[in-house]
Order: sequence, then C-alpha cells, then structure tokens
Amino acid sequence: MLKKTAVAVVVLLWCIGFASAEEKLGVQIYPGAKYDDAMTRSMIVSPTMSGYVYRTDDSIAKVSDFYRKQGLVSVQVGGGSKETARFKKFDTNTDVVIKSPWKDSRTGAMMKDTLIMVLKDQN
Repeated sequence: MLKKTAVAVVVLLWCIGFASAEEKLGVQIYPGAKYDDAMTRSMIVSPTMSGYVYRTDDSIAKVSDFYRKQGLVSVQVGGGSKETARFKKFDTNTDVVIKSPWKDSRTGAMMKDTLIMVLKDQN
C-alpha cells in the first residue's frame, strides 16, 4: 500500500509541475514529452527570458503538427530545413523551436530524438 501511495504522489507532483510549466510558458507542452533538466540548465537565457527543454521520440513532423494545431504561427528558420521547425505564439511572446536530429552541446553527440525548446520573453 505504501508503495502505491508513493507512486501516486510522484505522478501527482509530475502533473502539477507539467501544468505550472504550461502556465509559465503560455503554450501547451507536447503530450508525452519529457522535461530535460540538464539541457534546460545548459541553455543560455537572458534575465528577461525563461526557457525549458523537452524531448520526445516522436518525429519532428508530428510535433510540428501539434503546435500548428495549437494555433502557433510557423516561422521559417534560415533557409528552411526538415531538421528544424520554429513556431511563435504572439499573444504570450513564446517561441517553440523543434530539432531532430540535434547536437548535444554538452557532449558533442548527435541525438536522434526530437528536442523541443520553449522560450518565453518576459517583456
């Protein structure tokens, strides 16, 4: 019984953390994406900007489709690439950058999952 209670508490805290991240960022987090604390901490963000990093095994096309359906505006990055997508939610001043594959700046390793960076300008 104690083990089931402990698991329930962990799940509840995770759900509360997920909801508060969505409130802070102004956009929904891609369903099933996992928060990456180490990558979030390694991001260089200005004092007026907050950012969070999530990862998923789903394709960049599927993640992009989710944000498109949320009403975010697709913003072309550079010359356009199938490996990177960027979306903006203007009313909350939030950007979502999606990459797959991507290079882990901490290790230099090429990663094959999909990286989701959510950045919010506090100004």
